[in-house]
Amino acid sequence: MTAILLIATVASVSSCKKIIKAIFPGFETNIPVIKLTLPPIVVVTPEETKIGTYTQHFNLDSVIRANTSGAFNESDVSSIKVKTIVFTILNPDQLNNLVNFESVRFTFSSNANTNPAQIAAVNFPDEYQSTIT
Repeated sequence: MTAILLIATVASVSSCKKIIKAIFPGFETNIPVIKLTLPPIVVVTPEETKIGTYTQHFNLDSVIRANTSGAFNESDVSSIKVKTIVFTILNPDQLNNLVNFESVRFTFSSNANTNPAQIAAVNFPDEYQSTIT
């Protein structure tokens, strides 16, 4: 009898999570702002030049648990959508602004899955810009 009750409880809990996952719309959250200082690039090359790798740490599992009252954790995540990325150059002038860059790519990885996934690729405009979204 106890085994049947245990099996029924496990089945109902796992099926409840499946139902909730199917109807749960997800949530929006903000990650910390990433600020970086790019070094001067003195040589223009026709190929892509890697300026560096920048790491921003945040605890995705804690964010998920806080936004779902502990009902879900990182193992329940099936996708992450980045809705907005804003590039702002500080103290721009006619010679130093976003027109100095051709493009940029962003990748996302975690300590559990280090295989990077590209989340954004941006081509910068050919005219003066200090901010682009």
